[in-house]
Amino acid sequence: NEIADQDIKAFLRLKPGETFSFAGRHFQITDMPGDPHPLQRPLPLMLGGARPRMLALAGRCADIVNLLTLQDVGATSQVLEEKLRHVRAGAGARFAALELATPIALVAGAHADPLEAVRRALPQAPFARHLAARMPLETLAASAFVLAGDSARILAELQERRERWGLSYY
Repeated sequence: NEIADQDIKAFLRLKPGETFSFAGRHFQITDMPGDPHPLQRPLPLMLGGARPRMLALAGRCADIVNLLTLQDVGATSQVLEEKLRHVRAGAGARFAALELATPIALVAGAHADPLEAVRRALPQAPFARHLAARMPLETLAASAFVLAGDSARILAELQERRERWGLSYY
């Protein structure tokens, strides 16, 4: 994505305490102050994406890659493996240095059975109800953006995601 490439180039040139100018094909920045100063230096770049081109760009340029899964219907392993394939393609040898994230739309811990936990959580979760309207409840409970079951099951799921796919941000 040409605009995203330009955004990244501008971001990477920004220096704390200095004014910044950038002239690109899609936008210009003139004398923007580099304040407030970030606490972390260098400031890590987080990019998120759902589609192959953006995921590859994130793999190539970002320090933290957010795998956006909210539009995906399918099992966690299927969805995350597909997204990570594109990130790996963009990142190449730097893949191991990336930090990986994915959003969680629903944490349902009211019951040990994930399906029942999701069923019980939906009345208090408008966004999750919106997602549930697009897929069967069984599919929602097994999706990459849901953590469901008792606390031991949710903890085991988070640990598996860390070990299997390297996910550390939610």
